[in-house]
Amino acid sequence: MSTGATYTVQQTPSNIVDHEHLAYLLHHLGQEDVRAVVVGFGEYAKHLVNAHPNRIAAIYDPRPMLNGIKFRGVPVIDAPEHAHPVNMILAGEYGLLYDYLPKIIDIYPGGRLVVPPRMNYKPSNDINVFEQEAIYKHIKLIEHDAPTSMMQKEKINFLLELLRFGLTKPGIILEMGSWQGGSTWYMAKTLAYLGETRKLYAMDLFEDHMMDPTATMCSDEIRVRLNSAYDHFEMIQGLVDDPEKLAQLHDQPICFAHMDLGPQPVALDYIWNHLSPGAPLLLDNYGHLGAPPWAFDRYIESKGSRVIRLPWSEQGLVFKNA
Repeated sequence: MSTGATYTVQQTPSNIVDHEHLAYLLHHLGQEDVRAVVVGFGEYAKHLVNAHPNRIAAIYDPRPMLNGIKFRGVPVIDAPEHAHPVNMILAGEYGLLYDYLPKIIDIYPGGRLVVPPRMNYKPSNDINVFEQEAIYKHIKLIEHDAPTSMMQKEKINFLLELLRFGLTKPGIILEMGSWQGGSTWYMAKTLAYLGETRKLYAMDLFEDHMMDPTATMCSDEIRVRLNSAYDHFEMIQGLVDDPEKLAQLHDQPICFAHMDLGPQPVALDYIWNHLSPGAPLLLDNYGHLGAPPWAFDRYIESKGSRVIRLPWSEQGLVFKNA
């Protein structure tokens, strides 16, 4: 029995349910001869089942804890053995639009996809992968353990995207100027999530830095924290232009380098000479006058490349020519 005609959307708690989102789904589910599946088990799916219990064949959700449960007889599943006879796919949860909804569309290529223009008070046509992709959801869940960083979240996200691109090239990951290991931790957690085994190196003076208000690096803390985050982490303590310290990198190719320092010629030479063709180098302090930026420009241009300026931050991006 369908009860959608008498279901009062306005009675649902507006701090929990976006009325516009729910009303849009109910309208489509209430059309004649509709048989549907819902993507995402949450308040919207439960309201849809309440309103039209016989029109929903299944609710799809990737969370293992929900797999196999039922709500009013409707199963919550992830990977089915067979497709249900349905003609509509309803998007129920904003957070599943990017990397989960496409999997359900593949199961029902002939089903009509219904995505409300607004979901959970957010425009659904603006996909934010940093909120929706599984890897960033994982990082968000654990980032309360992240060490202090001077980098804003947007810069961290850009760093991680470049790291992931760099992983398409051969070599190690190198960071020069790690301070308290904040950006290093995010890279370590990303590498661990992706199942990587290549080396991640962090270079800085750490505790040997001359005492000043920003020199609060505890070498033991950084080493323990990063080793627990990623099994293939190594810390090199000392000057980044010290040949003996650079020798600890063992002349391995570099797939991604992050330089959070001013232009150190010896260090830049090492990075450039070992950077894999097509691999990225991110300069975090590029836009700071004290760096200074023209010193980076002159060095990179002498190598036949160019620093890409980023309008939203002081970072600079360089790709080594193939």
